[in-house]
Amino acid sequence: MPGALRSAIATTVGQVKRLCREAHKPFVPLRTASLASFAAAVGTMGQAAAAE
Repeated sequence: MPGALRSAIATTVGQVKRLCREAHKPFVPLRTASLASFAAAVGTMGQAAAAE
């Protein structure tokens, strides 16, 4: 991956993380673009909500 693209992605991820933190929303990055990864993230969020 070219350096400029990697830098742009890192900047965008940082902005999204900051917005989530400011909105008091969890930031759950997906490891891959798959249904299994999405389901795991939703499950993690569900468990966190149930613990509150």
